[in-house]
Amino acid sequence: NASDLYPGWSPDGSKITFESDRDGNFEIYVMNADGSSPMNLTHNPAHDEHARWSPRGNKIAFSSDRDGNSEIYVMRSDGSRQTRLTDDPGVDYGPAWSPDAESIAFATNRDGNFEIYVMQSDGTQQTRVTNDPGYDADPTWARTQFQTVPPPDLTRCVPSGTQDDINARLRQPGDVAVLCAGAIFELTSPVAFIADGQQVHTEGFPTDDRRARLRLASPSAVMAVYMLNRSNVVLSNVIVDGNQPNLGPAQGQALVLAGGFGSGEVIRDIKAIESRSWATIQLFESLDGGVSRCTNPVVENSEIRSAFGSGIALACTNSVVRNNTITDIGAVGIIIFGAPGSLVEGNILRAETRGMFSGINMVDPIVYNGNYTGVRVHANVIDAAGGTIRLAVGMGYRIWFCVDPNDPADYTFFGATVTDNILRGEHMGYGFAVDGVRDWTVTGNQDFATHSGTPFAICNGQVPSPPAGFQFHQVRAQGTFQPEFVDAILESAVWAIND
Repeated sequence: NASDLYPGWSPDGSKITFESDRDGNFEIYVMNADGSSPMNLTHNPAHDEHARWSPRGNKIAFSSDRDGNSEIYVMRSDGSRQTRLTDDPGVDYGPAWSPDAESIAFATNRDGNFEIYVMQSDGTQQTRVTNDPGYDADPTWARTQFQTVPPPDLTRCVPSGTQDDINARLRQPGDVAVLCAGAIFELTSPVAFIADGQQVHTEGFPTDDRRARLRLASPSAVMAVYMLNRSNVVLSNVIVDGNQPNLGPAQGQALVLAGGFGSGEVIRDIKAIESRSWATIQLFESLDGGVSRCTNPVVENSEIRSAFGSGIALACTNSVVRNNTITDIGAVGIIIFGAPGSLVEGNILRAETRGMFSGINMVDPIVYNGNYTGVRVHANVIDAAGGTIRLAVGMGYRIWFCVDPNDPADYTFFGATVTDNILRGEHMGYGFAVDGVRDWTVTGNQDFATHSGTPFAICNGQVPSPPAGFQFHQVRAQGTFQPEFVDAILESAVWAIND
């Protein structure tokens, strides 16, 4: 489900602008006051935000990073004639019209720290009007002069409430929302990081149930935290509750969504439970054809439990996913979509009371066309202790998919290293399974699991080999493999066994 944020009334009260990612990225929309006839005004792959009506209602000013960094734009109220007003390597955002519509105030860090500037409504005569080492932003106009809206009292933690109470603390780059210990926030839309460097955590940084709880509270709510396209933002020491037993499963984005064209995002010491959609935490690739992609995110020391779909899905380059515990996930514990240069280390994946389809997957060509260069999967434990895990570690496209013998495409993946991982438990299907890789290394892994499952015919009438600890299709596995590996038929094997 999409996220709709930051509504703004037109001067005559007949229209409302808002931001929405219903078309894949955040755009500025307008609708009638009764919610009818929503229309995308901006239609751009960049992030468009901070829409502000002109006093006469015929124009809308907004911020956009469509030209590489955040600038101020203006358009007609029907979305036509979108025109850039500022052109500076700094960050320009948060436009505010003067009452006579002749001027626009905005915040910018072009001079090293954020100050208020004023310009003519056509972008000329850009003039700094504050000069202070502090942080000046969010201008609004009085009848004869501008003033800044007082910020919330940042000396107090945020008590129980809704997403709006948290988002009110996330207004400018670097803002920190400190949530009261034990507070519960009922969410009907996401907690949204809207600028770089923002943070959300519970006071005192607890790692137990004193952490504040962000809980979905509406059947239309699927995502709880939105961190997309923001750099150096931090979500830590909270419980994120998808509330799936009460709200049911749903189509939509992950419970916690990060990535895009952001870098350095951190998710640390959280507990994420009962996701309603296909993934709990997603480090998502950008939608601009790969021109800008997320890099260097970290997910660490967190607990993911009882999710409808998968645990962690990562596509960002140089991701670090380490020391997390993932338990009773319905689908896949960790999905690696290429993500060159990434480290997946020290995680524990367990099936205790329900089956898990797969532990760690490297089977999908989406985003990087099978390029796993520099990916290291190291020292993880996959334990089928009380529930079945059909596949512990899957490597190669054919492990998951059937390939037509007449298909000329090359489905060979390349570049990963899988070392020193451990399999345990009495309910394991396939262990380390490899089909369709080159320049691949699998060494030093240990198998203490009991493998079972009866395969049946699937791809082109083939019956896969029975599950075992170390199996590869020897002709289609090129690289360095530990001596325990045996030749096997593995094409789409994970789908072809009875638990």
